[in-house]
Amino acid sequence: MYLLQGFLVAFGSIFFLNVLGVLISRDKEEVAAVLITSLVVSVIYAAIIAFARWSAVAPIYGPTPLFAWIIIGAIIAFIIPLAINDGDDFLQSVPGLLVFISLLVWVIIVWIGGADINKSTDKAQLFQVEVKKVNSKIMDLADPSHICLVNEDMARSKAEKALGQVKTEDNANAGSRYELGDGTKQFIDGQLWWIFPLEFTSYWQWRRFPTSPAFIRVSAEDPMDEAQAIQADKFGKPIVIKYLNSACFENLAKRYLRNKGYKNANIQDFTFEVDDNWRPYYSVSQREWTIGYGGDKVTNLILLDVQTGEIENCPISMVKSKFPWVDRANDIEVIDYQASKWGEYSEVGWKFTSVYDGKRKRPTPGWYMTYDNGTCYWFTGWTSYSTSSDLIGVSLTDANTGKTVYYPTQGSTEDVAYQIASGHWSNFDGYSPTELVVYNIYGMLTYVIPIAYQSTQFVGVSLVSVMNKDINAKGKTIEEALSVYRSSMSSLTSERGVPYEGQPKKLSITTKIAEVGMSFVQGSNQVYPFTLENIDKIFQVSYSQQNAKVSFLKPGRTVVITYMDTKEKVITCLTFDLPDIKLTDKNPSQARWVENQKVVKTEEERVNNIQENKFVLENENLGKVNPDSLKKFIESQNKTK
Repeated sequence: MYLLQGFLVAFGSIFFLNVLGVLISRDKEEVAAVLITSLVVSVIYAAIIAFARWSAVAPIYGPTPLFAWIIIGAIIAFIIPLAINDGDDFLQSVPGLLVFISLLVWVIIVWIGGADINKSTDKAQLFQVEVKKVNSKIMDLADPSHICLVNEDMARSKAEKALGQVKTEDNANAGSRYELGDGTKQFIDGQLWWIFPLEFTSYWQWRRFPTSPAFIRVSAEDPMDEAQAIQADKFGKPIVIKYLNSACFENLAKRYLRNKGYKNANIQDFTFEVDDNWRPYYSVSQREWTIGYGGDKVTNLILLDVQTGEIENCPISMVKSKFPWVDRANDIEVIDYQASKWGEYSEVGWKFTSVYDGKRKRPTPGWYMTYDNGTCYWFTGWTSYSTSSDLIGVSLTDANTGKTVYYPTQGSTEDVAYQIASGHWSNFDGYSPTELVVYNIYGMLTYVIPIAYQSTQFVGVSLVSVMNKDINAKGKTIEEALSVYRSSMSSLTSERGVPYEGQPKKLSITTKIAEVGMSFVQGSNQVYPFTLENIDKIFQVSYSQQNAKVSFLKPGRTVVITYMDTKEKVITCLTFDLPDIKLTDKNPSQARWVENQKVVKTEEERVNNIQENKFVLENENLGKVNPDSLKKFIESQNKTK
């Protein structure tokens, strides 16, 4: 088939055009030379096309099928007569020139038809977007036990060590025969995993051993877990992988698909995935141009069983129902293309972009994979065209359907989060942040950034709130980081950007303390752990001026606390009180002063009475007073007192 296509293109674009040139030319002197040369060049060109298309598994789609090869052939057809006739007979080159010009005109027409200059609104509508307020539910509350803490570099380092576990038929060292392919993060059987195929290292290795006996899986949740070589599926059937893109000839997966009916299909994004029974597949996105030579859209998912060669084609809209284990049916390149056009032209057309520049927005560099309730999403922040540092919104795109929800909000971009995480660990040489993952933690959209030593060894994790960068934390484990993060949240009263529906409930409880653990230092805080009667959780509270009573924790004492209703085993108290300890905010010195003032006032009254009596007794008019009247007056005064 490749050779037939090569001959059709070569003879149609070179030999046939030169025959036309000879027929319309008046000069017949070099006709034989032109035709023979065209014939020989056409044969050579056909062989080149066939080999190039076979080796590169090139498709035939384009502005016209095999467009590039045809236009090159037209150029050759134009040059051959000129070279043989030394430029004396230009008419023989006219057909080649006309075809070349026609194809260029066609390209221009196709380009203009799909260009942003007149199709900007259509391209913006390719992105399926629903705009919601940020106080609506963004994601379900994250389960701390299923947070991704292992990036691809960490997983690859573990997977390379697991190559020694692979058993081959001749008991050879698998590392000398196979190498790790690109890793794929997947949610399989209730957990997050990194999956690495074993690729062939060379043609000669494939020639001797044309199948791969395993793939490697690495936990994406537990940094301490070891990699495992999987050589049998869930039912015990051995893994024998035949079709890979590192295989050769007809076992090359892309060539195999081309030969099975996809020669003219735009197939991209070969992703190595396994189903819930641990059987491996290639999931492949099938694209279409919807607007001229552009407007990319993923229409179908192709599943290739890399063991048996069976192929299934499924429309994107049916992937979730038919193949629920598939995580990524939509090509991220297409999502990025559509998102960029939507941000640029959804509110203003191409003609007015310079006038209304403030209405345009663009996704921040990079798309970050996250999981919410087992569904894979692509996350990105959004900034305006005028600045790239201020967040104006975030979006989550379903990796299967391509449907997107956009939340206008203010906050910090991914770059700012990386800077904060780097600052957390700046005192440690070789420590650096790895690829972030976004989760809803305690009702707050949060960047979770694993920290690695020399990119391969997990050493800790940083947490940074998307909407409020002042809420951040670090820890050597996710549990430690979450504890500090809760303290950071409780110390700040602002709830800007917290999705209301996704926020966990705040519970209040009054009960007795069961046991008190040994206090420990966490960051700069002294933390006191304790348990409560009939509650299977460990509570902890940090010492502060607000929690001054915490030092008096003891079993049997009544405690009043509030906390977030989460699935965690260890819970940090938002508020804490021991009601049987009565404290006052009055100053002890002030109280003593008040009591002293009472004594001083009494003494002042006594002295004043003495002075008044002395004044009366020494008064010169006292002798003129009637004794009986004075006696009655004194008696009346005593009664009044």
